[in-house]
Amino acid sequence: MLDLAEQILISRCMKAHGFTFVPVCTPPSERPSFRYVIDDVVWAREHGFGDGGTRGRAQAMRPNPNQQYFDALAPGEQLAALAALNGERPDGLSVAMPMGGVITASDRSCRADAQRRLYGDLEAWFQATTIVGNLAPLYVAEVEQDARFTKAVEDWARCMSGAGHPYPSPRDLRSALDDLTKGLGPAEAHDVEVRLAVAEATCARDTALAATVEELDRVYGDRVREKYRSQIEAERRMQHAALPRAREITAGGS
Repeated sequence: MLDLAEQILISRCMKAHGFTFVPVCTPPSERPSFRYVIDDVVWAREHGFGDGGTRGRAQAMRPNPNQQYFDALAPGEQLAALAALNGERPDGLSVAMPMGGVITASDRSCRADAQRRLYGDLEAWFQATTIVGNLAPLYVAEVEQDARFTKAVEDWARCMSGAGHPYPSPRDLRSALDDLTKGLGPAEAHDVEVRLAVAEATCARDTALAATVEELDRVYGDRVREKYRSQIEAERRMQHAALPRAREITAGGS
């Protein structure tokens, strides 16, 4: 609902600037968090590798009405439309990232205006949501460097090799997917993908990999989430406070 409300507000703002913007909301993902390995055989049998697989890439290539609209504009109008949407320059909002570097954005754009109307304090919202959305990189490397993880991946690889899929890690399997499905039609490519994803999940369950990544991700992730608890709580607080406004906007109110 919050995403839809933001899209509606952006659409109204763009219209006021003389441009078209269609609210296009991505439905909440039903994809579990398979950050390290797919470990759900039933899910793999239905979805393959999900967003990272052949079907996910095909869906990502579907035309977006807003992109089509922007592409059809004359060059000068394109620049003006993008400036209205995202601001002329990425300044006014900035946040120092936990892993280093600074992310900036304009506070004078239709996107910023929509978020300001929804969440009130635009700067606080930008700070909180940007940091919370980038916490995983702070601990994923630690998980993957843990000796328990590397041992579990080795066991998984032996299981996969025994099933006829000699890949050292789930990441290597993903990297090989394009070559394995090259020249195949969509249905055939998806069948290959599903077969590999099911094998990956089966071996994750038949070895200690599934349990190991669940435990390590929780342990390392909890440390990071505790460190940034104030930002997590701030994001949740602002989301909760924005719900009444979002309901009114999506119902056709102001």
